Amino acid sequence: MRFHAKKCSLQEQKEDLRKRLSYTTHKLELLETEFDSTRQYLETELRRAQEELEKFTDKLRRIQSGYSALQRINQDLEERIQRTENSTKLIDMVIIVVTKECFGPGP
Repeated sequence: MRFHAKKCSLQEQKEDLRKRLSYTTHKLELLETEFDSTRQYLETELRRAQEELEKFTDKLRRIQSGYSALQRINQDLEERIQRTENSTKLIDMVIIVVTKECFGPGP
């Protein structure tokens, strides 16, 4: 009788282990599916983020290029203003000299 009880007990343990294995296998399959789904989502998000980064990088390059162009234009304008101021001073000096020559020294 004792042998029969042990056999039933082993049979029950075996069945219990099979059920637990089946349950664990099922859970692992669910986790694998969830993992794959999450990985696909993250890969999609990564691609979107990379595309957005690329757009912002291009935009930044255009802004930097525009800024450099504006700096060159500004430098050119400053040089022109300086030349104009120098020319104006020279013209003023010429006017003073010509005026003195034409009208003589002041009173």
